Amino acid sequence: MDDPALHPWSIGPGTGPLVLDGDWKFPLTAASETPWQVYVYSVKGAPNLLKVGIAKDAKKRKELYYGELLWVTTLPRRTAGLVEYLFKHCSYRFACSVPPQFNVGNWDPEALRPAVRDFSEQWEAGGKSEVRELSLDEAVELLTSIAAELEAQPLCSVIRRYGIKTFTGAGAIGRDVFTVAEHVAW
Repeated sequence: MDDPALHPWSIGPGTGPLVLDGDWKFPLTAASETPWQVYVYSVKGAPNLLKVGIAKDAKKRKELYYGELLWVTTLPRRTAGLVEYLFKHCSYRFACSVPPQFNVGNWDPEALRPAVRDFSEQWEAGGKSEVRELSLDEAVELLTSIAAELEAQPLCSVIRRYGIKTFTGAGAIGRDVFTVAEHVAW
């Protein structure tokens, strides 16, 4: 898999405080250290699609489009939430052909990859914006890399590597912003 930091949508390198869309506030201010699971499920009827998410118990997922539980790991709740959020950012291109407007939970139906569009039209269910067209190996590589880097690198470095641009910065009309200092550790 190519380096997410080299993708044109990447937040990219830099120094100093990092100004992010306000949607980052929830995963960045989470405090719970309760064990939580990061999981990868197959998608019924779509062999090239995967659903990545977090849950207290990954085996109890109830969405009808979930296929087989393919991979699971346990992390502290706050870390699991940020791993999922960064994964949704760096893998957004495996669902859509253009960057998201405002946050990675928004899909532009016109920009969906054909397999993801077919899936989206077939299922009315929650968590659809977390479905990606990539291999299990690629998904696990990204998830484990993000988790490892959160342990070893300053938070800004990890966000710059895996985050993508979803808005234009402090001048975005009607958008809250969240600032992360350069050397803060996760």
